[in-house]
Amino acid sequence: MLDRDLRLVSSTAGARAWIDALPSAGLFAAWGMLPSVVYPAATLARLGTAARAHALLRTIDGRWVTVEAAPLEGHGDSEIAVTLRAAAASETFGLLCRAYALSRRERQLVALLVGGRDTRAVAERLFISPHTVQDHLKSVFEKTGSHSRRELLAKLAAFGGLS
Repeated sequence: MLDRDLRLVSSTAGARAWIDALPSAGLFAAWGMLPSVVYPAATLARLGTAARAHALLRTIDGRWVTVEAAPLEGHGDSEIAVTLRAAAASETFGLLCRAYALSRRERQLVALLVGGRDTRAVAERLFISPHTVQDHLKSVFEKTGSHSRRELLAKLAAFGGLS
């Protein structure tokens, strides 16, 4: 819980554990601050400019955390509730797809590959030919620097984008 000046008012043991796992948490704590990722989300929530003020960040131990912030209703002091939770695989998968600038169709194809589908099943599901699947796959390989489906799936797994 943050006050109107974005100072920590209260927290839970779970939130403290997530905060301690964030990069540079110790450095910010020495300055009496929360990790920097918290403030943009809290500021957007306080201003009411974002329907969902949030951030996605990798922890020092390789997990992914979602930071969400929202103003408390009925509080004239403009207190902000900040929630830290394990990021869902779909959130990290979406981030990876955006990072590699995959098109909507390429994202659909990769999601089906992650689900274990082969070329024929992907083609049927997306209503395209197997040749078109291969063309999309070549584009995905080029964008991700992968050379095979196995390598692509390994990159996704290493990034945390697989459930």
